Amino acid sequence: MRKTNSMIPKGVDHRVVCMLYGGPDRLIYVAGKRWRFEDHPYCGPIPIGKNGAPVREPPENSPFWEAVSLWHEQGKRTQQFGNEIRCVWEPKMMRKMQHLGGKHYLMVSDEQSSNAQSKPEFVSTSAIQD
Repeated sequence: MRKTNSMIPKGVDHRVVCMLYGGPDRLIYVAGKRWRFEDHPYCGPIPIGKNGAPVREPPENSPFWEAVSLWHEQGKRTQQFGNEIRCVWEPKMMRKMQHLGGKHYLMVSDEQSSNAQSKPEFVSTSAIQD
Protein backbone atom coordinates (compact mmCIF):
# COMPACT_ATOMS: atom_id res chain seq x y z
CA MET A 1 0.00 0.00 0.00
CA ARG A 2 1.37 3.45 -1.00
CA LYS A 3 1.49 6.14 1.64
CA THR A 4 0.17 9.56 0.51
CA ASN A 5 0.48 12.99 2.04
CA SER A 6 -2.80 13.94 3.69
CA MET A 7 -2.09 17.65 3.00
CA ILE A 8 -2.48 17.19 -0.78
CA PRO A 9 -6.06 16.56 -1.90
CA LYS A 10 -6.65 13.60 -4.21
CA GLY A 11 -6.49 14.43 -7.89
CA VAL A 12 -4.23 17.49 -7.42
CA ASP A 13 -0.96 17.56 -9.33
CA HIS A 14 1.79 17.71 -6.69
CA ARG A 15 4.85 19.01 -8.48
CA VAL A 16 7.41 21.07 -6.61
CA VAL A 17 7.08 24.81 -6.94
CA CYS A 18 9.87 27.16 -5.87
CA MET A 19 8.74 30.59 -4.65
CA LEU A 20 11.51 33.11 -4.15
CA TYR A 21 11.16 36.29 -2.16
CA GLY A 22 13.21 39.29 -3.26
CA GLY A 23 13.42 41.02 0.08
CA PRO A 24 11.81 44.17 1.39
CA ASP A 25 10.26 46.66 -1.01
CA ARG A 26 12.65 49.49 -1.80
CA LEU A 27 11.94 52.91 -3.25
CA ILE A 28 14.21 54.85 -5.54
CA TYR A 29 13.49 58.34 -6.80
CA VAL A 30 14.67 59.11 -10.33
CA ALA A 31 13.89 62.16 -12.47
CA GLY A 32 10.88 63.07 -10.33
CA LYS A 33 9.39 59.57 -10.45
CA ARG A 34 9.16 57.04 -7.62
CA TRP A 35 10.00 53.43 -8.46
CA ARG A 36 9.19 50.52 -6.14
CA PHE A 37 11.28 47.36 -6.58
CA GLU A 38 12.63 44.26 -4.91
CA ASP A 39 16.37 43.66 -4.98
CA HIS A 40 16.46 39.92 -5.57
CA PRO A 41 19.85 38.29 -4.80
CA TYR A 42 19.78 36.15 -7.98
CA CYS A 43 17.48 37.98 -10.40
CA GLY A 44 18.51 41.54 -9.60
CA PRO A 45 16.09 44.45 -9.28
CA ILE A 46 12.47 43.62 -10.09
CA PRO A 47 10.06 46.56 -10.43
CA ILE A 48 6.86 45.91 -8.50
CA GLY A 49 3.49 47.59 -8.09
CA LYS A 50 1.79 48.81 -4.91
CA ASN A 51 0.44 45.32 -4.25
CA GLY A 52 3.93 43.78 -4.46
CA ALA A 53 3.35 41.96 -7.75
CA PRO A 54 5.95 42.35 -10.51
CA VAL A 55 5.06 44.92 -13.18
CA ARG A 56 6.27 45.26 -16.74
CA GLU A 57 9.96 46.15 -16.77
CA PRO A 58 10.90 49.61 -17.99
CA PRO A 59 12.82 49.86 -21.29
CA GLU A 60 16.62 49.60 -21.29
CA ASN A 61 17.08 53.36 -21.67
CA SER A 62 14.88 54.13 -18.64
CA PRO A 63 16.55 56.26 -15.94
CA PHE A 64 15.46 53.56 -13.44
CA TRP A 65 18.20 51.17 -14.60
CA GLU A 66 20.98 53.75 -14.37
CA ALA A 67 19.83 54.81 -10.88
CA VAL A 68 19.63 51.22 -9.60
CA SER A 69 23.05 50.43 -11.11
CA LEU A 70 24.61 53.48 -9.42
CA TRP A 71 22.87 52.58 -6.14
CA HIS A 72 24.36 49.09 -6.36
CA GLU A 73 27.86 50.41 -7.23
CA GLN A 74 27.72 52.86 -4.33
CA GLY A 75 27.08 50.15 -1.74
CA LYS A 76 23.26 49.78 -1.66
CA ARG A 77 22.77 52.45 1.02
CA THR A 78 19.24 52.87 2.36
CA GLN A 79 17.43 55.15 4.78
CA GLN A 80 14.22 54.49 6.65
CA PHE A 81 11.54 57.18 6.13
CA GLY A 82 8.46 56.20 8.12
CA ASN A 83 7.48 52.78 6.80
CA GLU A 84 9.43 53.21 3.53
CA ILE A 85 12.95 52.04 2.77
CA ARG A 86 14.45 54.59 0.36
CA CYS A 87 17.58 54.00 -1.68
CA VAL A 88 20.30 56.61 -1.22
CA TRP A 89 22.44 57.20 -4.31
CA GLU A 90 24.40 59.98 -5.96
CA PRO A 91 24.02 60.76 -9.67
CA LYS A 92 27.09 60.33 -11.84
CA MET A 93 29.00 63.57 -12.24
CA MET A 94 29.56 64.71 -15.78
CA ARG A 95 33.24 65.05 -16.52
CA LYS A 96 34.74 67.86 -18.54
CA MET A 97 37.31 67.65 -21.29
CA GLN A 98 40.37 69.82 -21.01
CA HIS A 99 42.08 70.57 -24.32
CA LEU A 100 45.78 69.73 -24.10
CA GLY A 101 46.67 70.69 -27.66
CA GLY A 102 46.07 69.34 -31.16
CA LYS A 103 43.84 66.28 -30.95
CA HIS A 104 44.67 65.61 -27.31
CA TYR A 105 42.13 66.00 -24.49
CA LEU A 106 42.07 65.03 -20.83
CA MET A 107 38.91 64.03 -18.91
CA VAL A 108 38.80 66.00 -15.65
CA SER A 109 36.32 66.51 -12.82
CA ASP A 110 34.99 69.92 -11.80
CA GLU A 111 37.62 70.19 -9.04
CA GLN A 112 40.44 69.31 -11.40
CA SER A 113 39.27 71.69 -14.11
CA SER A 114 39.31 74.67 -11.72
CA ASN A 115 42.82 73.79 -10.50
CA ALA A 116 44.18 72.66 -13.87
CA GLN A 117 46.80 74.67 -15.69
CA SER A 118 45.77 76.11 -19.02
CA LYS A 119 48.90 74.65 -20.65
CA PRO A 120 50.30 71.58 -18.90
CA GLU A 121 54.04 71.27 -18.78
CA PHE A 122 55.46 68.57 -21.04
CA VAL A 123 58.86 67.00 -20.80
CA SER A 124 60.57 66.56 -24.13
CA THR A 125 61.79 63.05 -24.85
CA SER A 126 65.08 64.54 -26.10
CA ALA A 127 65.66 65.95 -22.61
CA ILE A 128 65.56 62.44 -21.08
CA GLN A 129 68.99 60.81 -21.18
CA ASP A 130 69.76 57.13 -20.70
